[in-house]
This record gives sequence, structure tokens and C-alpha cells, in this order.
Amino acid sequence: MEKVALLCLKVCQAVLEKILLSVNPKTGVADRLLSMIKFIMFGQQLSEHALVSVRILQLVSRTGSVQTELVRLIVADPTVEAEILNGFVQCLDNQGVEQVEEEDHMKRVRNTLRRSIVDLLVSSLPQPFPNLAHFLLGFNVKKPIGRTVLQEPGVLNSPRSCLHAVLAVIAHQPGATSIAFLRNTPTLSALCYQLLFRLASDNQTSEPVLRYLRTSHDFPYEHLQLLPFGSNFMEHQSWLMKLAALEIRVTGKAKIRSQAGRLLQLFLGVAPDQVRPNETLSGRLFGANRSSGDGARSMLLRILDTLELHHPLAQPLSLEHFNQEYVEQLLHWCEEKDRMGVATCNIKRLHQRLMAELNSVQSLGMAVPKAQYMQEVEKVLGFTLIRNESRVRFLQKRAAIDAWRVVVEVVLTSPTLDAYPKPARTRLILEILQDLLTKLLADDALLELCALCSGTILLLFHHLSLLLDSPDTNAEEENPMNHGPQLLLVFRLLLRYIVKSGDEGSQRKHRSNLYAALVYYLRMVQLKGKPATLQLQMKTRLENFILDNSSRLEALRNDSVEVLLSQGQNLMETVCRDACDGHDVGRLVALAVLENVISVEKRNRWLLYFCSHGYLTHLVESVVQDGKFLADALRAGQMALKRYYRFQSMMSLIIRVASNEVGVNQLMMSGIFAKLSESRVLLMRPEIISIESERSAAPWNNYPMSFLETYHFILFPTLRLCLTVFNSLGTRNQEAAKQVLRFVTAHGELIHDIIKHRTAAIDMQTLQELALTTTVVRAIAASGPLKFDENELARPDLSNFLLQIQREMLALLPRYVTPGRRRNSEESDSMEELQWHYYFEQISANILAYCRALMDQIGYTIPLTTLLFSPKLSESGIESGARTMGSEHFGGRKPVLQLDILAKKLKYSCEQLFLVVAKVEAMSREEQSASTDPTVDKANQKETLSILVKLAHTYGECVESTLYLLWKHLEFYLRQGSEFASFKSRSMLADPLRDKHEGLFGTSSLLDESIKPEEVFQLKKDLSTLFSDSLFQTLKQAQTNYFDGASQSHLVPVLAKRLQRLIHLSS
Repeated sequence: MEKVALLCLKVCQAVLEKILLSVNPKTGVADRLLSMIKFIMFGQQLSEHALVSVRILQLVSRTGSVQTELVRLIVADPTVEAEILNGFVQCLDNQGVEQVEEEDHMKRVRNTLRRSIVDLLVSSLPQPFPNLAHFLLGFNVKKPIGRTVLQEPGVLNSPRSCLHAVLAVIAHQPGATSIAFLRNTPTLSALCYQLLFRLASDNQTSEPVLRYLRTSHDFPYEHLQLLPFGSNFMEHQSWLMKLAALEIRVTGKAKIRSQAGRLLQLFLGVAPDQVRPNETLSGRLFGANRSSGDGARSMLLRILDTLELHHPLAQPLSLEHFNQEYVEQLLHWCEEKDRMGVATCNIKRLHQRLMAELNSVQSLGMAVPKAQYMQEVEKVLGFTLIRNESRVRFLQKRAAIDAWRVVVEVVLTSPTLDAYPKPARTRLILEILQDLLTKLLADDALLELCALCSGTILLLFHHLSLLLDSPDTNAEEENPMNHGPQLLLVFRLLLRYIVKSGDEGSQRKHRSNLYAALVYYLRMVQLKGKPATLQLQMKTRLENFILDNSSRLEALRNDSVEVLLSQGQNLMETVCRDACDGHDVGRLVALAVLENVISVEKRNRWLLYFCSHGYLTHLVESVVQDGKFLADALRAGQMALKRYYRFQSMMSLIIRVASNEVGVNQLMMSGIFAKLSESRVLLMRPEIISIESERSAAPWNNYPMSFLETYHFILFPTLRLCLTVFNSLGTRNQEAAKQVLRFVTAHGELIHDIIKHRTAAIDMQTLQELALTTTVVRAIAASGPLKFDENELARPDLSNFLLQIQREMLALLPRYVTPGRRRNSEESDSMEELQWHYYFEQISANILAYCRALMDQIGYTIPLTTLLFSPKLSESGIESGARTMGSEHFGGRKPVLQLDILAKKLKYSCEQLFLVVAKVEAMSREEQSASTDPTVDKANQKETLSILVKLAHTYGECVESTLYLLWKHLEFYLRQGSEFASFKSRSMLADPLRDKHEGLFGTSSLLDESIKPEEVFQLKKDLSTLFSDSLFQTLKQAQTNYFDGASQSHLVPVLAKRLQRLIHLSS
């Protein structure tokens, strides 16, 4: 009968759906499909008929229209509806044990019928509502599924459905530890677990099914107690664990803490209130008590122990008489996917094809005896059977590993896990990492199975870094130094696994996750503790208020470096190769690894390897090539985000190399500034690109980032590279200053456009851009006189550029140095306002330092000093000077700057420094008091404190530069002003490079008029008014709170004393 049915299906395959849904001429009703399905009602007596009916139903119900029509026909008559549902349930309730070879034919048919029904439910579930699975599982198909409340049979007249029968198949006694129900029905129980997971993961059925399983049967908790099932039931275990992961996630989001907590306690092996401070969650210390047995370990670790990462591969088939390639092609033709999606070869079909080939050869006459051909046929069939079993087993192992991975990731991200102490969570993650990496490093571990765990390793390291980077100031237990041996062991295992994955040629995505995990670890060992008092912050000039709180952290960092170097050049080669080649994400994380390794490893072995093997040269060339591509993208208005992020990552690594004493010399030898000078991408700033480019950039309006923001992705790292080179080699390094100057000169149009600052509105991006640019110009000016050859000195572009930069920098002075030219909401404590004022004051400090560098280029002999300010100290000096400088950019006539600007700036900077220091102290006390308050945004508080510290540092620079400028000018005017009453300052329009001894940016004064004796007299008269005792008292308070402990501001106390003495002598 089965053969006849299958033959009919093949003949009527094209029109079967129409035939079954058409009108039956005998009854006049479209009941053919309904009549066929009624055979299920007689499943006890006509099991074979019922099985054929179910199989036909599986074939014709693959489309949603058939299922919808079938459900409509069934529910049209309540009697038929109840009979059909009862027939399916009775077929599933047949008790029987699945055997490999069943002698009883009827038992074999009934077991096959049960499996076919559950398989029908699984395949019908994705079909549109209402479908056959919804009806058979007890959902009300006459209203939305979400409103269905599943009940036990008999409760509120609820019938027994297939869902109750499925649960009965895999039911066990509460508290029992036996898995006999799995051994009795291994295939059917696997299908039942799969069906429950499909129901729980479906958007429509998830809520009612999980609620029913949770409240009526406590299904997830009771069945999870039996885990692990063992190696023979990996498929069952994978479906159950995925179902448990869904339950944890749903209950956690719904804030059902009791159920989520029970499941977490089951996986972790201990309740939150049972965790002792010095005990791990699995009841053992890290690496200790291994002999205590598996019962002492948490369920997650016990399940991990049962996972198999090795898989024996089938031996290749070798044949003597059959054509090897033809047999392989024949095996491929006979393949078909089973319910798990595994491509297995149909043995029966293969045997028929082989026998057909054998008969065709026999008819033509065989040179070899038939028995030998039959032996090869049996050999092919045996090989195919082994390969099918191997593929199924491999998929089961893969599914089990993937299910364990899902559970671990869901447990880590569950909000209920926050109830466990942080030290306990930290030790749990370290234990999982140790066992997992040890298992992955096994010699027989298959790379394809290991790759599944790379994302889990990344997530574990991410959460470990979050736990160890605790913002609580008093939380000493979260310090990474308390887990030093465990961290080092995990770090060593991770490095070994990265080397192994590189040697075996794993997928780049796999190694990308491992690189990201490595970055998390390298940043963890760089974490710094907070100082106990604010005074310690001031002693380091507030440059870094996060300091090492113990030498143990340095020891952990050194030990990590030793572990890193112990891996040899294999690890270096793998990381460097991936950083220079491969897909974009892999290159980004590999570049991040190199950046963090160079910052941690002080012996420079990695850096020397990176430079000596040509990777640094390749990186510089890649930056230039990406610059050309980005220039075309900016011109065409394209959003090439991958290139932008890759350019930023490469520049970040180059900046890290430049921060190293060895790396910066290698970088200078590579000629990076000469190559960047040839790049045209920096000239694509919106204000200086052509009109045609502006029109073509119109598509940028459709992207989340503006044209200027994207351009800053390129500009800011380049400017920071210039500053990093100066920080590493010093501003007095002639070669560095000349290379940076050539680079700046090559992009003179860009520098002029930024410094001119044409727009009246000052936004955050403009301020940050101007701050970086003025810092570079300031550093070049501080380098002192540069020795150029005669040909370069004769270049008119360099001379004109320097002269124009000098004019434009001094033109910024009234706008950014004059007090009162700031936002009206200066007292606001918002993050945006603080950043705005920090950039504003940084520009002010850069301009003052630039003026100081101009005066320093001749020397300290007063008659030869460059004069920038007139000796007038009138109250209107600032206003008139500001108006003149604000409206003229040194065009036509030259403005007159007055010393009153410096006096007001000195007073303002001292007052603001005092206020900022007081605010830092107050915030430090608040942070300590609120360390255990979960409502406080500690990350925002930490960032605010960091900005305030940098702002205080900037005010300190302003105080120092202002004092210096005041002292130099007053010393000249008060001591020798009368002798030089007829002194006429040299014209500013003179060539700044006409005399090598006059310095790089020239030494001409801004004063057009000769110094008159009455001006010097008025200056002496106004000194006592502006430089009162209150000003020096404010300066003294700032000196006490900030400058006494500052390591880089020794001149402030000396300058303050000299200025006070100078004023005292002149009075």
C-alpha cells in the first residue's frame, strides 16, 4: 500500500493539491483531504493506513493554503474536530520501546507513526496561522494564539491535545535521576524536545507555551536536573538547553526573578546567598580540588566536560573495479537531507543504482567475476553507512556545543546574575575560560567545532573586563591583582589557542573574536586604581588622576609580558600578518592587538619585529593608499565607513608607535610626513573644497554623520601624530620639527582656513579642530631656530606661510584670551559645556604659549626681546583691542594689544583654577560617598572628573604663560623703557627668515608707535591698581593647591616672585 501511495504521489505531484482540495463528486463536498485524515481516528486498528495518511499529509501540507483550508474543514464540525484530535492523541499515547531491529511489525509501524506525527507538527509549525500544528497542540484557532491559555486536560473543559501527549512521552518522576525515557524512545524523545523548542522560539506560541511549561509542569527545571544526558543523547541535550536559555532570557526580561534565579542556581550550582567570599561557584578554588569529583563542579562545567570537540573522519574510499569519480558522483546524487538538515546518502537508492550498473556491465560481459563486483558494492554501501553516521554524529556534536554556548551567553547577560557577588562571578568566568581553552587546545580537537566557541570566549573576556573595571572605589575584591595567577593561566591558554588557530589556517572571523578577547585582557592589565586623596592628584599636576594603587599590578603586567614573549615569533607573525591583510574587521582587531601590545611590552621586541619585517612600511603605504581612496570618496560624497574606520585604526597604531622612543625613530625613517604631505585628502575640508565637490557631496545629507564629522576622522589622527612625535622626541628635536613643518607647509591652505576661523558661531567640532591645530603650531614655534639649507631658506612659500601663520595666530589672541568672551552658561556642569570650555581654554593656552615662544626665540636679553603688547593698562584697553583684533586680521593697519589683556587673563585663570580644583575635591568626596549607590552614574561622574582635571591643567598653563609674558614686558618697560623712549619696533612685515638668529617665526614687534615717557609713567601708576594684593593672594592660593606639587610648572612660583618684586620696586 505504501508503494502504491508513493507511486500515486509521483504521478499526481503537480496537481495533487488541487485534487485533494476539489469537490468530491460522490458527496458534493470538498472532503477528500478530510476523508483521508480520518484514517488517523483508527490508528489503533489500522496503523499502516494511519501512517500512510500522515505521510501524505506531510507532503501536501508544505504550503500554507492547504493547511489553512484543512484546519477550516476540521473545525467546521465540532464532532469531527474532537474525533480527529483524539485520534492523533491516541496514536501518540501508544506505549512502546524503540529498538534497532524490531521483530514485531505492528510495533515498528506504530513507533514510526508516532515519530511521523511529531515530525508533522514540527514541519507545520512555521506555516501561517492557523495551521495543523496549532490545532493539534491545543491552541484556539478561532482567535489570536497569544490569547490562548493552555490548561491541563479536563480543566475548563480543555481536551487532551498532542502537547499533553508529547509531554507524557518525555515525562519522568519529579526528583528522579534516571533517563530511561530517553533510552526507550531516543528518536521520538529528540523530536519532542525539538518540538518544544520550536514552540518556545516561535513569536506566536512562545508566551503561552512557556507559561504553561513553567506553571503546570515546571518542565525546564525538572528536566535540567538530569543534565548532562551523556554522549549518546547530545541532540536531546542541545534542544533542552536552548529551551532553558529561552526561559532564562524571557523570565529575566519579564523580571520573574524567582524562576530565573532557580535556573541560574541550577546551572551555577549555588544560590546567591550561599556564596562565600573566598569560595568559587563550583565549590572549588581555581585549579584545586580536582579530585573531588564531578559533583563538586557546577552544571555548566560538567556539561562542558561531556562535550566532544574531536571527530574521526571517514577514511577515503579506494576501489579496484569501479570508477572512483563516478561512485563519488553517484553518492552525491543519492544524497538527501533528513529532519536535522544533514545531507545523508539514501542507502536503498544507492544500492539500486549500483545493482543497475552491475547488471548493465554483466549484460555486456564481465572480465572480472561477479563476486568481486559484489564485494565492492558491499564496500561502497558500508562506506556510505559509516559516512552517514559520521555526518549525523558531527551535527549532534555541533548542536550540543552551540547549545552550551547559547546558555553561557544568556547566563552572563541575564540581569538576575547581578544578585551574585562580583568576586564569585569573576571566579566562575575564569573557571569556564580555563576549562574551555584547555579543551580547545587538545591535539584532536577539530577546528570547525572549536570555531563555535570563539564568540563565547570573546563574551567571557568582555564580562571579565567589566567586573574587574569596577567603578567602586572601595571594591578591592574586583581588583585584577587579586586574580593574578588565574588571569595569567587564562592568558597563556588564549595565546596558545591563537597560535594554534593561525597554524591551522582557521577562518578570519574565528581569529577576530580571539583578537578582540586578547584586547580586553591587555586593557585589563593596564587598569589603574584611584588615588586615596586629592593631594596625590595635584602632585602629578592632575595629568592622570587614575594611578597604580599597588606594585602588584605592575608585577601582573610584567608577568603578562613574559607570557606574551614566551610564545615566540609565531604569534607575532600571525598578528602582524592579519593586521596587514585580510577582511576589514579582522584587520581592525589585529591592529588593536598590536597597539595594546606595544603599549604594554616595554622591551620593544614586538615593535622591533613589526618594524624590521617591513610591516611598518606596509602600514604607512596602506595609510597613503587609503588616503587616496578617501579623497575620492569625499569628493564623490560616498560614505565608505569601512575605509574610514580602518584609516583611524591604522593611524591609531602609528600614533602608538610614535609614542615609543624606538618606534618614533623607525617612523621618522619611513618618511611618513613626506608621504602624508603628498596626500590630498586633508585638503578636502568643506570650506576649501571646490564648488563642484560641494555639489557632489550633497548625498552626505542622507547619512547620520555630517561631511565635517567624517572629514575629522582623517584630520584629527593626523594632527595627533604630529603632537605625539613632538612628545616623544621633544620640541627641540630639529629633524622632527623640520619634517612636521614641511608637512604643515604642504597643507598650508588647510592650516590657514582653520586658524582664520571665519564663522561667528563656535561649535564643539570647530573648537576641537582649532585646539589641535594651534597645539601643532605652538609645538613648532617652541622648537626654536631651525637650521635649513640655503635652498630651503630661499623658498618664498615657506617664508610667506610662516609670516601669515604668525599674523593669524596673533589675531586669535583677543578672541580667545580676553576674559568674558565665552558662553553665557559657563557655570553649567553638563558634559557638553565642560568639554566646550576645555577646548576654548586649550586654544587660549596654545596662543599664549605661542606668544611666549616668539619672545624666546631671540633670547633673554631685554633690549632684543620681541614686544607684543603696548604698555597701556587702561580699563578700556581690552575692549578697544578686542574690537580691533576681532574686526581686522592684520589687513591694512596693525592693531595694538595692551598689557591689560594679560593682567585680566592672569586674574581670571587663577580664579578659575581655584574653582576647578575645589570642584574636583568636592566631586572626589561625592564619588567616595556614592561608591555603593547604584543610582549614581559612575561612568559619567568619572568622565566629568577627568575633564575637570584637564581643564585645571589648562588653566595652569595659562597662568604660567601669562606670568611670563607680563614679567618680560614689564621688566623691559619699567627698567629700560625710559632709555628706549624713542625705540621704534621693527616692522612686522619684514621677512621672518631674513636672519637665521631671529628664529623660525620672526621676532618683529606689533608696536607701530614709539614708546613715550608718559606711557611708561602711566604704566607705573596703573600697576598698583591692576596688580593688587588680592591678585597675588589668589595666585598664592592657586600655587598652594596646584603648582606646589606640579612636576612641570617650576617657573610659576619664581615668576610670581619676580613680578611682585618688579612691581614693588617700581612703586
